[in-house]
Amino acid sequence: MPNATVRAKARTMPKPAPAEPPSKPPFETIESIRQRAVAESEEARALFGRAYCRWLRARAALDDPDVNGTEEEGATRQDEVDEAARALLVTPVFFDDMVWQKWEVLEHFVSADSIDGCATDNRAVMALGCIKADLVRLGIRNGRSAQ
Repeated sequence: MPNATVRAKARTMPKPAPAEPPSKPPFETIESIRQRAVAESEEARALFGRAYCRWLRARAALDDPDVNGTEEEGATRQDEVDEAARALLVTPVFFDDMVWQKWEVLEHFVSADSIDGCATDNRAVMALGCIKADLVRLGIRNGRSAQ
């Protein structure tokens, strides 16, 4: 036998107030749109450039022959390289040449896997997925470019 008081005790949820659309100027000039697009692309290039330089610096520190560190310091430097590589891979690209810089990370992963054995975190597969996502984002599919 169902409990008749279950429905009686149910409360109605207050309805949220309709959100007001953000106020926009009545029109936007083509010049302001172009300036905003240029600023966004420059910001994106700088973000990607910083991620790429961070990865290069971490690799250089790892391979520095003048550093006589302990095994713990070497492991720390390797962790920094891996972290910088993953940060670079997930940074979106906006220009074709950036894909080649990500390809360098993939080459590094594959060569390290061939020397040290396969990584347990499937980092080469992740790198391929990130590169494929960038190619799709740029409109490069099946040998054809977006027009």
